[in-house]
Formats: sequence, C-alpha cells, structure tokens
Amino acid sequence: MQQMIPYLMVDGAEEAGKFYSEAFEGEILETHRAGDIPGFPSPDAIIHLSIQTKYGLIFLADSHPERTMKGNNTQIVFSMGSPEEVDSVVNSLREGAMVHMEPQNTFWGAYFATLTDKYGITWQMNCQLDQKA
Repeated sequence: MQQMIPYLMVDGAEEAGKFYSEAFEGEILETHRAGDIPGFPSPDAIIHLSIQTKYGLIFLADSHPERTMKGNNTQIVFSMGSPEEVDSVVNSLREGAMVHMEPQNTFWGAYFATLTDKYGITWQMNCQLDQKA
C-alpha cells in the first residue's frame, strides 16, 4: 500500500513518541538510537522511532542541531470520523499547546480545530460534516 508518512524531528523524540502514541491511540513499533554513529550529539539520540496509530504511521527522530530548523511551513492534517474524535485528539494534545482554533463547526461544512503542540508541530483535525462538499 502506498501512503504518505509524517516524519517529525523534535527535541525529545522518545517522550514525544509516548505522547503521540497515547494521543493518537497507537503503539510504538520500533526505536533506534544513534549508538556509535558519528555526528550525533549523544549515543542515546533517537534516530528513528515509529508509531502505528489508528490513523496511520508517524515517524519521529531527535532534532539534529546542525540539520534541523524549526518553522511553521508544514502542518499535518488528520481527516477524522466524528466531532467527538476531533475533541478527543485536541484534548490529548492540549497540554503545553497553543490552540489556534478551538474545535468548532466551519463554513466549509466541517468540524475543525488546529493547534501547535508542545513539540512545535502544528496539527489540523478535520471532520467533514457536509458529505456534499
């Protein structure tokens, strides 16, 4: 099956993996550390962590000080099945987050919310209510 998988570079990938696996009702499938790979600030750095969620896969790694720049040019959109699901995920991600738009009905016929979580990742949760759109 072909799919797109978000790969998130964050400070504290191990903690973020636990946080996201709970928020998105998933489980951590694998974790790989830098070990003796040259160029990483610590042998304990996470170089790959994968989570299987009910929405699909999420990959994570620790930010690399020379290669990772934080920005706001990418956002991740989840298409969800119900307004209750949107509320649940928003509440799971809310700790330490900046909520840009609380869950609400929108002019495009969806129940929608957006926030930037405590790891600097911006998420959009969308539940299309108007099936004609």
